[in-house]
Amino acid sequence: LSLQSMVTAANALAEIHPQLEQDRLLAPQHIDAVFAATTLDELKEFVERYMHRLLSTTREMRKSGHNKVVEKTKAYIDNHYHRCITLDTIAKEVFVAPVYLSFLFKQVEGVNLSDYITHVRLERAKHLLQHTSCKTYEIASQVGYEDEKYFSRIFKKKVGMTPTEFRNQFKN
Repeated sequence: LSLQSMVTAANALAEIHPQLEQDRLLAPQHIDAVFAATTLDELKEFVERYMHRLLSTTREMRKSGHNKVVEKTKAYIDNHYHRCITLDTIAKEVFVAPVYLSFLFKQVEGVNLSDYITHVRLERAKHLLQHTSCKTYEIASQVGYEDEKYFSRIFKKKVGMTPTEFRNQFKN
């Protein structure tokens, strides 16, 4: 039962964090230690240390900003920012509950998911404003905003100037 718990925990951690390898998380010496335990207390102590080590690894991975679910989420946003995307649609794509995705994204990235989507859209809009002659309403639509006025309001709030002012600063 203890070895099964260790395998389950290691599998879960490897699934969440792509750069961790199963062999590193549950190495042969860990399995040997389970079989070498001569009393239940020894086994319990070893499994507790092992689980604490996995917990520490998980905490470090969160701090380092590497997480498979979050990376998939960011890739989905990068590829679909021009569409209507919501927490629910993204959560379905990465196979987690919306509440958990929101929590995890904030933990790993340090920013709310909706703020990240806005950032991606505005960065693309800035690029289009600098490198194309598209109208503001066309750019708004291309980056996922159907309402040009809302797009302009968000742009001004986040960038500090209107889309037209932003474009004009690069013309001179």
